[in-house]
Amino acid sequence: MHTPRSGVALAARLGCALLMLGLLAGGAAAAPNPPTQEWTVEIDEAALTRDVAMWAAQQPLAEGARVRNPKVELRDDQIVLTGEVEAGWLVQPATLVASASVDGGRALVRIHSARIGPVDVPQPIQRQLERQLQEQLDRASTDDVVVKSLRIGDGRLIASGTRVTPVRLGYTW
Repeated sequence: MHTPRSGVALAARLGCALLMLGLLAGGAAAAPNPPTQEWTVEIDEAALTRDVAMWAAQQPLAEGARVRNPKVELRDDQIVLTGEVEAGWLVQPATLVASASVDGGRALVRIHSARIGPVDVPQPIQRQLERQLQEQLDRASTDDVVVKSLRIGDGRLIASGTRVTPVRLGYTW
């Protein structure tokens, strides 16, 4: 069954869009006691749904399958992604339920359930999706970004933390 790959791709895109930590990347080495800068990123359901829909429209999945009508809901500390997976003449509803937390300044993702049509995605595949999503989040993050909190609810995801302000040491020779 190739449909779980669609969940991998959606989960990966969702993680990138949710945290957008790559936007906070800096390019310099920091001094021993560099100043820090507070930051907050807020993403609403509509913006996230638009991002996922644009991605899905451009991204054929395994064996020509496509995601249609994606929708993201941010409620009660959970990220719920719903939509339809279309493969040829077969169209099945799909749902992915995940949460995000912070541990040691790092955003962590946990998939609680995934379903395509009447079938629950098996736990080993869910864990694989979770690992791939976590790898994407880790690649989007940088050493100078420390995530302090993630809040999901009322249609919004709000991430906040600190960023070490790089201090450039310049020498004139």
